[in-house]
Amino acid sequence: MAPTTTAESYRRAVSPAAMAALAIADIPVAADADATAASTIEARNAARSRLYYSADSFDGLVDLIPGDFRVPLREPLKAILSSAERQIAARNLVAKWEKLRLQGKRPDPWNAKQPVIQFSKDYAESAEATAARNSLAAKHEEYLASAFSDALAAQQGQVDSIHADLQPMALLRRLKPAYLRVVDVNSIKYRRPKLVSTVVDGRVEHTLEGWSEDPEWTRLRGEVLSDLPILGLRVVTIAETAALVEQIKTEKKKALQRDIDVEMADATQPDFRNIAEMVAEAVKKEVAKKAPANLKNHKFNKRKDGKGEGSSKKKSSPSNDNRKPQGGGKPRRSKGRAGKPAPGNAKGKGKGKA
Repeated sequence: MAPTTTAESYRRAVSPAAMAALAIADIPVAADADATAASTIEARNAARSRLYYSADSFDGLVDLIPGDFRVPLREPLKAILSSAERQIAARNLVAKWEKLRLQGKRPDPWNAKQPVIQFSKDYAESAEATAARNSLAAKHEEYLASAFSDALAAQQGQVDSIHADLQPMALLRRLKPAYLRVVDVNSIKYRRPKLVSTVVDGRVEHTLEGWSEDPEWTRLRGEVLSDLPILGLRVVTIAETAALVEQIKTEKKKALQRDIDVEMADATQPDFRNIAEMVAEAVKKEVAKKAPANLKNHKFNKRKDGKGEGSSKKKSSPSNDNRKPQGGGKPRRSKGRAGKPAPGNAKGKGKGKA
């Protein structure tokens, strides 16, 4: 590359990013006659355009603007960004409504409930009342359809209006006032004095004859003016790209949610065998709760004859067991006190008599 000149140092201080782009393109930046050639100017414009379109955010784009114009142009560029976002929102709304219209549907605000006419009981069943209700329903539906059609056309008109404001010439008109304010302020700052030297009594004296505009400032402001539509269009494309990225993210989230719903539905399919076991276990627990307390811990062991221990024969009392003889004969008769027969027994009298 050529040695650094004063012009290059000036350009590097004003816009380092622009200087870097021009250096990559190997385009001369010195203030000489060759730099004013049409081909060179076109190459410089193309290099700056590539630089602006390399920015992937609004702030990144603003940082590429030459320093004197950066802050004044930020607000009008921000307004263009807001217009682009409104255009995207309105366009999406129109697409949504158009889809509903093709399906024979309307948004909720255009589905107002039909007014009801109150008739007497006798007249409500007449043919005149039925015809009146049908006419009212038809006119109400016609009104809703017409209102929705007008609303759709109004939204489309808004999209067209914003789109017209985002065209290159419209963008230039929106950005030019801020540009002119910067030019008015800096044109004085970047003037060069014209000095005339004269010799008076052997001494050289300098006289200010006038002012001339700095050629580098002239070149810079001309380039920024030609870049204004490019800056505005790049802001629009940044907004469009951001909206597209959000749309892709939303579609991915919806697809992921659908996959999760399908997997959850498959995982929660009822197992009827397990349900039957659960019901049987629940019934068993309920029966155990309602059983008497003295039977909860009792075990019923079945014998070979099918009878449990709880259903065995009634046991005889100890008193009855004592009355039975060991040999299995008749029970002995109990005697009275001291082994004497009971009073009144005939056999007890006249013992030993025939």
